[in-house]
Amino acid sequence: MWNFIFDIGGVLLDFDLPELARIAGRGDRRAGDALLRLREHSSLREIESGLITGEQYFTRHILPEVPHWTFRDLIEGWKTVFSENSDGLKLLEFVRARGASVYFLSNIADFNKVAIEERFPGFFQRSDRNFLSCDMGCIKPDPEIFQQVLRETGARPERCVFLDDNAANVDAARQLGLHGFVFEKERVSEIQASWVRLMEPG
Repeated sequence: MWNFIFDIGGVLLDFDLPELARIAGRGDRRAGDALLRLREHSSLREIESGLITGEQYFTRHILPEVPHWTFRDLIEGWKTVFSENSDGLKLLEFVRARGASVYFLSNIADFNKVAIEERFPGFFQRSDRNFLSCDMGCIKPDPEIFQQVLRETGARPERCVFLDDNAANVDAARQLGLHGFVFEKERVSEIQASWVRLMEPG
């Protein structure tokens, strides 16, 4: 049995951060820019690893910068900027049609999870099991997050293919013995062909 482990953002779903900043700013560029800077702040690790809740993150870090927003506005903003990545989703269907198990492994905040569920009902049901960093207490590229997936699925690393748009995450998976590919839309056919070769006996 082969196992395909998909990142979500940048692989199965795309998101438009400049548009999120525009929505948050409502004409105040400073508020939008402040929201973008939070993507580089240490608090991102806290929220994505579940050390703090979405509402705590919002109150501590977003509300001071975007005072006209509510927590619900944050969710609605994310719902607006998410879109389906048709190439990634086609690859998911390609491997599932050939008998592979499919898992999602994503660095994600709890409010992103809510936004995805509301924007794309049934999205998380496209995976045999979801491994979301906000529920796991760690984030990629920490080795522990990959080891947790292997432990809980019983999958052997040499029978796993990991797809992510972040090269550092792919490198971390490879160091544990997984096959890894940096996902780009232009590489979908190459990834499919590489996996078919891996499946060949001998």
